[in-house]
Amino acid sequence: MKNMGHCPNAVAYTTLINGYYKIGDSGTVHKLLNEMCECGAVPNSLTYSVLIRWVFRRRDVEYGRELMCKLWERMKDENDPSLNTAAFANLIDYLCREGFFNEVFRIAEETP
Repeated sequence: MKNMGHCPNAVAYTTLINGYYKIGDSGTVHKLLNEMCECGAVPNSLTYSVLIRWVFRRRDVEYGRELMCKLWERMKDENDPSLNTAAFANLIDYLCREGFFNEVFRIAEETP
């Protein structure tokens, strides 16, 4: 896309990030995140929820919590409430599937 003069948007980057995580290529994921920021494509709440899924799948709880803080900040600024709803549903689903029920309970206790 970039070779043709097009800069991908957050949706395209999020899809690529998810795909590269699925095949286990986390190195390319980090390159895509850097490229995303350089292109001016701001990660949206769905982007963060996808990142959180794969980070918790790798059992990297500390980085997952760091990303959740970024997700909460991004959700405050998100213009599209449907993105926040989808991101939150994905987050809870991923945490439950991976057995991080304590994180789900912590979120429930901290949510107003």
